Amino acid sequence: MSKIPYLIAKEDWNALAELKAVDPLIKALDDLIENDQLWEADSGEIFGALGKIGDTKAVNFLIKCLQNEDDTVRTSAAQGLGSCNFSAITAVEREDTIKRAIEALIHTISDEEDTVREYVSDTLSGFGEKAVGPLISLIDKGVITDIPKSELSSYYPSDVLCSMVEALAYTESKNAVDTLIKVLHKNSFKVYNRKGKVIAELKGNDLVKSQTAAATGLGLIGDKRAIPTLTKALELDIDVRLEAACSLGRMDDLNGIEILITEYKASKKSERDRSKYLLKKIPPKKVGAVLENLELFDDAEEWYTRASILDKAAGMRKKKADMSAAKVSQKIVQGD
Repeated sequence: MSKIPYLIAKEDWNALAELKAVDPLIKALDDLIENDQLWEADSGEIFGALGKIGDTKAVNFLIKCLQNEDDTVRTSAAQGLGSCNFSAITAVEREDTIKRAIEALIHTISDEEDTVREYVSDTLSGFGEKAVGPLISLIDKGVITDIPKSELSSYYPSDVLCSMVEALAYTESKNAVDTLIKVLHKNSFKVYNRKGKVIAELKGNDLVKSQTAAATGLGLIGDKRAIPTLTKALELDIDVRLEAACSLGRMDDLNGIEILITEYKASKKSERDRSKYLLKKIPPKKVGAVLENLELFDDAEEWYTRASILDKAAGMRKKKADMSAAKVSQKIVQGD
């Protein structure tokens, strides 16, 4: 007797995936969606189980779900595509299936819901090099949306552009560098409807999120061709400036580390979290060395201690002791 009805009743989706029960899983999902019962199940688990099977029929169903009117379904479909076992698909079908999945995700990255865009962006990044070309082509065109001009919010187009840039940045591909540099240089991006008509333009503060994402991505990739552009970006909005400084620091540019330290020291204690978070992305020895050069020995000792670089921390204590001794000696000589 088949285990499948029992596993469906038990909602053991992973067991169904192990059995490669594509049709029963699709039927179960269809029923849950049709009867508005998806919220009662673990949607991420069931869509993920379908993706893990590695079957063209499963991928086609997930692609179809990206167009569902329910944003929970669209989000879960993006997650499912992110967990797809494409290697299990026959070589003859694999490349075409991956291509269609990427095309569908590219279309959905302009979704009106933030959560959908977030998962779509993450999934596209996971395709690595295969997604780089399509993402570059999209960014070169600008934002393309289904939302009418009259219904565009002030923040939506800039958020979509940011999702596009983040998707490209987190592929961590060197082939993305030129486009990420371009994002930091460009003064404006057009927003189009699906017919190719310009319905809005992004400029000024509209670009801060995407510029910040580009600066972050260039640091992740670590290609030193980006250093001049990142240095120029230090003149931009504070968010872009700090990410650019962090990326420079990750590429051994001591000026970037010094900017983050200066920002950290100049900020109120309640406002230091961002600078501290970015400094932690940089190897602690590099940060400690800059703190030493700035003669911030207390900070250097704390930094080395937290990073368990205890010999360096001991060296900072010795330097502080030597400085204190020198000051005492100077006072005695001067008769103070």
